[in-house]
Amino acid sequence: MIRRVSLAAAVLAITLAASSSTAHAEEEWYGYQVAVTDVAGWAMVIAGGKLEAWQLAAVGAGAIFFGGPIVHAAHENYGRMGLSFGARIVGPLAGFGIGAALDRNSRSFLPAGPFIGAFIGYLAGALTDIIVVAREDDDPAQAPRMLSFGGRF
Repeated sequence: MIRRVSLAAAVLAITLAASSSTAHAEEEWYGYQVAVTDVAGWAMVIAGGKLEAWQLAAVGAGAIFFGGPIVHAAHENYGRMGLSFGARIVGPLAGFGIGAALDRNSRSFLPAGPFIGAFIGYLAGALTDIIVVAREDDDPAQAPRMLSFGGRF
C-alpha cells in the first residue's frame, strides 16, 4: 500500500514536471502546479501519520518543501526556484521564532506557540510562492539580471 502511494506520488510529480517544461508563451501563471505539489505533499504527510507509515510522511514533507522549487526549475525560472525554496524555509523558521517569543510564558511541557507560528509562516511562504512567485517572465528578451560591485581607490 505504501509503495503504491509513493509510486503514484512520484509519477504525479514527474508528470507535472514534464508537462510544465513545455510551457506555452501565452501561459503566465502556473501557481496551480505548485499548489498541486503542496496538496499532494500534505495528503502524503497526513496519510503517513494515520497509517504510521513514516516513509510516506517523509516523502510528503519532501514534496512540500521541494515541490514548488522543482516546478519553477521545470519552467526554467531558476531565480524564482531560489525564492520559492527560501520562502519555504525562512517562513516556517521565522514563524517558529515569533511563536516561541510570544509563547515564552507557557507552563506546558511542549508549548504550541512555536508550532502554530511555524505553520502560519509556512502558509505565508507557500501562498506567496503560489500567488506571486509562480509567474512566467513577461519579456524573455530583456537583459540578464546580474549583480555587480564597484569602488574607487
